[in-house]
Amino acid sequence: MAGTQSTPPQSPQQGETPSPLCNHLLEQVRLRLEDKLAAEDLRNAAQEAIKSLEQAREQTLANLEKGGAKDEVLDAFERSFEEMQVALEEIDEYADKADDKTHESVRGSIFRAAHASALAVLAMQQAELSDGPTDMPLFNGLFKMKEGYLQNQVEGSQLQAALDNIVKMTKAAMAELLAAEGEQPPQRDGLVRAYEEQIESLEHVGETIDSGSKDKGTVDDAFERLLKTSQGVREAMASLNEAMMSVGPCRLVRANVLLSASETFRAGGISPDQFGRTLDSFEGELKEERAAVDEMAGLPGQNEAVIKEIEGVRTAYDLHDEAIAIFSEIIDGEAAPEDFAKAQTLLIEASEKLSDHKEELERLGESEGKVSCVRCGSPNEAGQRVCGKCGAQLPQQAGVGGVSSTMSYQESDGAADFGEQELEMTTNLERLFQAVNEVAESRRSDRDFEEVIDWMDGLLEEAAQTMPDVPAMQYPDCPPDMQEKIEELQVQLSTQRELMMEGIEAVREALGILGSYVETHDKDVLVQGVRGVRDGVIKMQSSEKALTAISETLQKAAAEAQASREDEDSESDESETE
Repeated sequence: MAGTQSTPPQSPQQGETPSPLCNHLLEQVRLRLEDKLAAEDLRNAAQEAIKSLEQAREQTLANLEKGGAKDEVLDAFERSFEEMQVALEEIDEYADKADDKTHESVRGSIFRAAHASALAVLAMQQAELSDGPTDMPLFNGLFKMKEGYLQNQVEGSQLQAALDNIVKMTKAAMAELLAAEGEQPPQRDGLVRAYEEQIESLEHVGETIDSGSKDKGTVDDAFERLLKTSQGVREAMASLNEAMMSVGPCRLVRANVLLSASETFRAGGISPDQFGRTLDSFEGELKEERAAVDEMAGLPGQNEAVIKEIEGVRTAYDLHDEAIAIFSEIIDGEAAPEDFAKAQTLLIEASEKLSDHKEELERLGESEGKVSCVRCGSPNEAGQRVCGKCGAQLPQQAGVGGVSSTMSYQESDGAADFGEQELEMTTNLERLFQAVNEVAESRRSDRDFEEVIDWMDGLLEEAAQTMPDVPAMQYPDCPPDMQEKIEELQVQLSTQRELMMEGIEAVREALGILGSYVETHDKDVLVQGVRGVRDGVIKMQSSEKALTAISETLQKAAAEAQASREDEDSESDESETE
């Protein structure tokens, strides 16, 4: 995404490279082209370098492994040695065939070797800074400077300069985001807000350093605030990237994500390993779905229309497999460049075919009074809100609920039937469930989702604190049966008050479950949290209705008791008068 990713330095095709060795080789091949260096001398130099290269490779990789280098660093250095091997072997052949064409080719090989070497060094530097409180090397480096500052090993001016540099980079990233043309997803504004908070935290750290404070607690507090805002930026960035990648020609978001990743890979924006991981995740999700569909196909009592659609779903999965196979060959370098378009076209066809058959299964389920789960395909009775097999939220038939979203975590608008009791939708619940939907679909940042959770929890906390106690009502002079009725109603009132408090606590616990999504990003957590909120709110609403009814009955009984007492007093006064 523009403004949010770092790009390794590109070696120029003319002039010096980042590698002294490659610069020397460039000069040697130029001299050979101009016939200022004998072929034998260049060939001998190349052959000697090839011998030395193997020894350097073994020693370097051994030292890296001994030092605990990560796999990506070892791979980067391995590639740099391979590129250098190719360049030296080409120089060896070039020595006897020096002309303009071979000279241009050998120069390209040398530059590729220099570029691979620079990437290896960059990978090692980033790996060294990968260990820290964040997953961003730049900020880990800043935190290391902080420790040096507290130990008087880093000057305050050096730390301040690093802070100023990051502020400039953050402002530049913000400007790039705001300058983007066309309609932007809401996650863009979320990232801008996260950047603004990060700048405030950086400036706060700068003010702390400018004050000359070496108090560890004060400095640590400032950096702790910076850590939180930097994590917020990372989350907002991931949310925006996912939202941008999910836009595409397919109805299934995951297919659009894979298509976007394939284009980024083809443009050199991500490595083969990164694209391979995306492909593996996509394939794993398909396998789980396919297993569920196969299980569904084995259920008895399926009609011919359903069986036909299930076979269509299977055919769509086969097409997915073909597209995945081509992408895998491309990653391994075993496919031609034109196969890229073939794989992408096949993926779109497979995804749309799968969408068609899933929608038809849903329609068939509705027409037969059943609702087919869009996750596992299992049929469910009409009126069920979640799948009895896998627990996924079910699509709602027209007239039963509101419009279901992509993830379908929210409950329907209005009253929804959940068995013996009903959930009455309120404005507050609508806001909460909408936030759940949006964060599940990456249309809302984790930070914004947490704010909604905190807001809802605050309402419940206030409700619990302001819940009135059950009043003590005694009418000793009223008839015994009336007094007994009042006492019984007070017991019922107390019981319902306790149930109301239990419901409030249950919803708050469910909000805690929903809040854990920002750490796990496990969408099953959202399903579990929504169920907990639903059950807790049903208990609250049921208790609230009971409390209202009991209070009205109690007030009526109290009024009757008061009237009875007044009648007795009146009769007593009349008797005394007579």
